[in-house]
Amino acid sequence: MIESKIPSCEKHIEYLFARFHHLLGFERVLEFQNVFPDVIALRNGKVTRVELEYDLMSAKIHYYVFPRRLFDYGAKVTRIEHKGAYWVVYYINCWGREDVLCKIDDENGNVYRDGDRLKRRRLGTAVDVIVYWRKGEGRWYDDSVELINLQERLKELGVTW
Repeated sequence: MIESKIPSCEKHIEYLFARFHHLLGFERVLEFQNVFPDVIALRNGKVTRVELEYDLMSAKIHYYVFPRRLFDYGAKVTRIEHKGAYWVVYYINCWGREDVLCKIDDENGNVYRDGDRLKRRRLGTAVDVIVYWRKGEGRWYDDSVELINLQERLKELGVTW
């Protein structure tokens, strides 16, 4: 018989969520993603955005809004401007000219400029629920998202895996 293994990374949390989502109140998983948020699921008949984390404090990285194309191009941001409902991020293209790297939704004023970065005031505009294994070091202040401690919830339900 194979012994239960204690989760040690986010992939393990993904597996446990896929296996036990129904016990957490989710009717079904609609999609696993390689971008934030990790999961789109159905809960109480509504589409719900779920972020999975081994360590809850790791979710703090999602306050920062990173243009995905920044990593694709290895680009250095030269300028950030707020225009209407978007933040426009500029970079130097391969011809040496400044060009638009991307436009980022300001999430109804939730995204603001923090030096040379963009940051969210609250995660609730981007994710509905964070499912995590352990809290980690530090304090969680954001009440705009629901938190589910997977380890505690599975223990309460008497679930072994």
